[in-house]
Amino acid sequence: MKNPVFPLFAWTVMYLSACENTQTNTAAPLPVAVNAAVAYTIQGGRDIPLLFDIVAAYNDENGEEVSRTITELPCTLYLQSVSLPFTASIKLQLNPKKEYPEKRVYDTGIGTLIRYATSDFQNKTTSTEYLQQEHTPADAVSSYLKDEAIRTYAKTVHITPRTER
Repeated sequence: MKNPVFPLFAWTVMYLSACENTQTNTAAPLPVAVNAAVAYTIQGGRDIPLLFDIVAAYNDENGEEVSRTITELPCTLYLQSVSLPFTASIKLQLNPKKEYPEKRVYDTGIGTLIRYATSDFQNKTTSTEYLQQEHTPADAVSSYLKDEAIRTYAKTVHITPRTER
């Protein structure tokens, strides 16, 4: 006599695999934490630090505004990991120096970049207007100092996970 267990087992497997699953999973998917690495870059002509005291105010990892004196360009300030959503913001304050070295022509122009890469694979770069390496003659530098001191260099980017867009 043949073994009746094997045909019964095979029939049960086929029957169960042919059944439609009518149960639905109503549990919400677990949220995935999304974070970002942020880089604030200040760039400009090599004579800008000779002509101005530069203060950068930017949002740190906790979203708090902090200030830092910039003494050379380019300068990049890194935030290794911020939780999203996050507002990346940078503002420059240029204070003309009373004394600076005399030159025939000054390499000027300044601007900022905000770069970020998120854990959900967004990679972006945004910038303020950056004046590409201007050349300011010595007889125009006092006017340049006044104009730049009242100009605003600021950039804000709201970084959100893809699901919140």
